[in-house]
Amino acid sequence: MPIVALPVAEQRTRAWLDSFVVGLNLCPFARPVIASEGLRLILTESNQVEDLLHGFLTELQLISSSDEAEIATSLLVMPNALTDFEDYLGFVGLAEELIEEADFEGVIQLASFHPD
Repeated sequence: MPIVALPVAEQRTRAWLDSFVVGLNLCPFARPVIASEGLRLILTESNQVEDLLHGFLTELQLISSSDEAEIATSLLVMPNALTDFEDYLGFVGLAEELIEEADFEGVIQLASFHPD
C-alpha cells in the first residue's frame, strides 16, 4: 500500500465521511458533527503501534478535558498503519483497553473503520 500524503488522506477522509457515513446514514448524529467546529481530524504518518496508542491516549485526555461544544468527535486517521486487518483488530482491542484503564468507559465511545 503506498504512503498517502496527509492532505490527500484528509481529503479522502472528509469525502468518505460525506459519502459513506452521512450518505448511507450509518450514524444519524454524524451530519451536524461533521459540519461543526466540534470535529477534530487528527492525521498521523506513523506506522508504529506505540506511537498510535500514545496519540490515542493523548486525544482521550484532550477530549475529557474539553467542553463538548469545543470537541464533540475526534477522528484519528492513520493512513500508513494497520493495513493488515488482523493488526487493525489488535489495535482496536488495545484502544478499548486504554479507554477502560483511563476510566473513560461509558464516557467515550470508540467507533472504528478499516478502509478495506
